[in-house]
Amino acid sequence: MKKSRINVMLVFLLTSFLGSTGVAMGMGVTPKLPEISIEEQAANLSPVISGVGSVFMRIVNSGL
Repeated sequence: MKKSRINVMLVFLLTSFLGSTGVAMGMGVTPKLPEISIEEQAANLSPVISGVGSVFMRIVNSGL
């Protein structure tokens, strides 16, 4: 990517973030900290392919 395109993307991301934070604060909404927990963890190894497996989990944010 060209340097000018990267600068434009950075400016866009920063203004979007600051704008959304300002709107939330202006409306009297205080940001809450997330309370992340992982539940129902499971891992399965493949019986067919050596060294291959699957990992499953439920990620819960109860801080909203």
